[in-house]
Amino acid sequence: MTTIYNHPVPSPSFLPAPTSPSSTSTTSTTSDVPACVPHYVYRVHHPSAQTKYSFGAGFSSKNHSTIIPELAIADRFGLAHLHGATNISSPLISVVATLGQAERLAACVAAKFPDEDVSVVKIDTAHFARGPVWRAEYMLQREGKGREKEWAHEGEYLVTYWVPGQAIVSETVVCRGKGGKRGSIGVIGGEARKGSVAGTGVGVVGRW
Repeated sequence: MTTIYNHPVPSPSFLPAPTSPSSTSTTSTTSDVPACVPHYVYRVHHPSAQTKYSFGAGFSSKNHSTIIPELAIADRFGLAHLHGATNISSPLISVVATLGQAERLAACVAAKFPDEDVSVVKIDTAHFARGPVWRAEYMLQREGKGREKEWAHEGEYLVTYWVPGQAIVSETVVCRGKGGKRGSIGVIGGEARKGSVAGTGVGVVGRW
């Protein structure tokens, strides 16, 4: 069972990922924390991202050797990940709660990496591997550097080590890079995609 660690409270709340869309089980006593992760989350991927990905194997973080047994260590690696620190190898993988948020991030990533294809991958959290999931905005609240940073990461979760291939629902190429292979923009696997890439209101922050 996947555990979510939530930071603004003195001790962590232990929250399971859902086994179905209606799952609401929790042992948390804090009212401002959701009972579980969303049933579906989204990740923006591009080839030069530190997190490795394939449709069959899923996502794998760069660092699998770091064990995160306590909040202080989670804070260190989580905040380094969110602030894009290049001197620390991250054991974390960023995902977001809504398709709209993922599309805005994808537009920003495409602008920053114009030579690369950019995809939005839909993930079923019922198939998350065993391990902790962290809420990014709570880490930033604990850091206390301002609401603007917290807002930029609202709805973002940090998954530890990997997302297995079984959790991948669909991958949609939303932008074709100038230096990549030419081809149509659309679904690689799973569901048909609706809508188009949204605007660029959310800046690319942190390490994806």
